Amino acid sequence: MGHEVLGFDFCPSAIEEARARSATVFGEAIARGGGNASFVEASCLDLEASPVAAAAARCRGFPLALDSALAHCLDDAAQRRYVAELARVVRVGGRVYLGCFSDANPDPWQNPRRLSEAHIRKLFAAPTWRVASIVPAWYERPRQLNGAHGMGAFTMAWWCAIDRRGAL
Repeated sequence: MGHEVLGFDFCPSAIEEARARSATVFGEAIARGGGNASFVEASCLDLEASPVAAAAARCRGFPLALDSALAHCLDDAAQRRYVAELARVVRVGGRVYLGCFSDANPDPWQNPRRLSEAHIRKLFAAPTWRVASIVPAWYERPRQLNGAHGMGAFTMAWWCAIDRRGAL
């Protein structure tokens, strides 16, 4: 039996791109595996009032959530709100996988922000969360966004596994 996957973004064009990629790149594999992928418009700062919360309620909270380069785009206050919203939709015993830019980067980019391991641990603190692992990784910017040379730009990142624990 396949998995049900729900993606969200607050940008309608990002949703359309995700739907198109899902159908053209992964559509056959998703169908063959008996799964389903759907995409909805929602803000990470207000998941409770979105279709995301309704979908989470139907399965008693998501067992898994993936943050692929979102958290480092938010300021401190928005990050705290986002993590609180995640706690509302990820079930106790569930896991969040977080990919974000690392503060170890020597490059001159100022945006998106770079997050330290200490910042991630503070953001995902007990009693609601437990950081299971934070592993150094590399993020490659899509090659098509890098002009004529067609090579991806690499930046240092963190790949984190974070477990949903207790009360909010």
